[in-house]
Amino acid sequence: MPVTVADLLASPLGLLAVSSTCSGCAASINWVSTTELEDPSQFLRPGDLVLTTGLSNRTAAQQSRFVDSLVSVPVAAVGYGIGFIDDRVPAHMVALAEEKGLALFEVPVTSPFTAVSHWVAEELYSQRYAAVQRATEIQGELTRVLLSELGLDPLLLRLSQMTRAECAVVDRRGAMLAAQPPRSEWEPLAELRDMAVDDSTLIHR
Repeated sequence: MPVTVADLLASPLGLLAVSSTCSGCAASINWVSTTELEDPSQFLRPGDLVLTTGLSNRTAAQQSRFVDSLVSVPVAAVGYGIGFIDDRVPAHMVALAEEKGLALFEVPVTSPFTAVSHWVAEELYSQRYAAVQRATEIQGELTRVLLSELGLDPLLLRLSQMTRAECAVVDRRGAMLAAQPPRSEWEPLAELRDMAVDDSTLIHR
C-alpha cells in the first residue's frame, strides 16, 4: 500500500489541511523535498511532497509561478511551514491551490520539516520491508508446493489465491499448459504469441 497525503495528515504531526483537495487525498507520496525556489520543478519528481516556508515567494506573481511549477510536475502535495515568515498560509496561495486542485496543508512550527521527512521515510521503509517480507513468504510457500511434485495446477491455484489474480503457464509458442481458473483460452495469450519467451513462462495479471 502506498503512503498517501491522507495518511500523512492523519499522523500525530499536527498538520492542518488548507485546501479542499486534501480531504481524503489518495495521492501517493514518493519522497519529500524542501525548497524555497520560485520554480523548483526541475529538481522534483512526480509524487514528491514539497515543504516550503515561502521565503522567496512573497508576491502574488511569485506564488502563482511557484504553484504552477508544482502542478506541472505534478507533486503529491505542498506543506507550508508557518511561524517563520508567515503566521498562516497566504490567502493567495490558498486560492491558487483551490483553483489548481493542489493539496496544500499547514505545517506548525512544532513539527519541523525534518519530522515530516522522517515520518514519510519511516512509513515508506516499513511498507517496502513488509512487501519484501511477504514476497519472501510467498516464494517459500510456492517452492514447497512445486517440490511436492503435484503438478502445475496446485501451484497456480495457490499463486492465484495469494495474488488474487488470474494465472497461467504458457510455452514459447503461446500454448497454455495450465491456468487458474481453468480455461481453454486466455486473453493475454494473443500478445504472448508474438513475443520470444523461454520454453515455459509463468505470468499473471
